[in-house]
Amino acid sequence: MINPTASILINNYNYGHFLKEAINSALNQTQISRDIEVIVVDDGSTDNSHDVINSFDSRIIAIKKRNGGQASAFNAGVSKASGEFIFFLDADDFFFPEKITKILNIFSANPDAQWVFHPLKYYQNATKTYEGESPARRTGVIDDTRFIRKYAKPSIYIPPTSGFCFRRKFLDNIFPIPEEHGIAISDKYLANLSISKGSGYFHPESLSALRIHENNRYSQKTNNEAASNIAICTAYWILKKDKSMKRYCHKLFSRGLALSGNQSKNSTALISAYMDQLSIKEKISIKTLKWIYSIKHLF
Repeated sequence: MINPTASILINNYNYGHFLKEAINSALNQTQISRDIEVIVVDDGSTDNSHDVINSFDSRIIAIKKRNGGQASAFNAGVSKASGEFIFFLDADDFFFPEKITKILNIFSANPDAQWVFHPLKYYQNATKTYEGESPARRTGVIDDTRFIRKYAKPSIYIPPTSGFCFRRKFLDNIFPIPEEHGIAISDKYLANLSISKGSGYFHPESLSALRIHENNRYSQKTNNEAASNIAICTAYWILKKDKSMKRYCHKLFSRGLALSGNQSKNSTALISAYMDQLSIKEKISIKTLKWIYSIKHLF
């Protein structure tokens, strides 16, 4: 394929039973097929994922790699992508048919927008029904480049990964993503750095489905240990990438410390590294924020 307009990156790990639907949703977009390349990155799956991928032959670009975590899968996909616009899709989710056309129209109408986010409909895999969707608190043109630094949070709700769309040139400011095996830093790291580095557009319509099933984190909201590790790791790496995001990172880091459960070996090392770079005043602030979040967590 020569100079595709859009690259759809599907990251997969042991979701072979969902993968075919995800790939078909990318291939069956209303945008003409020659404008779209579909890249499937398999992160060392041990199920039937390779058989599913092989069944699509030359219709997709397949990358099969050793297991290294979602961030490493993103890095592999972005390095291979040649489209002007990059769309992310988790292998257990799927796109609605007009997604690419609608998002490309938004980019065309908003030449300064570096990213477009949108909500997702919640698809209950057990009942095969849609029940609710992720929030769209603010819509239209969004410029939070100053807001996120001043208030230590974005003004919008960040959707799951399958609601992320970017200009390729803009992603060069962020990629490659730090690769922490076993810790899913990818989505929050990518979204918040994008918001801090450029203006974008939040489209109110749900253009993808988030599949709720027994193995994804949206059905396991009581896993405080995982949430703690993700927050700590993400805060560390965002601060390492962009020192101007210090307030946001301190807040996220403190929230991670406040969650109960034992930290992983990786996050324990990052806690020490994070604290070692702080002033005494900042350390006191972190401890205070941790106490506040701990109290809030109890209720």
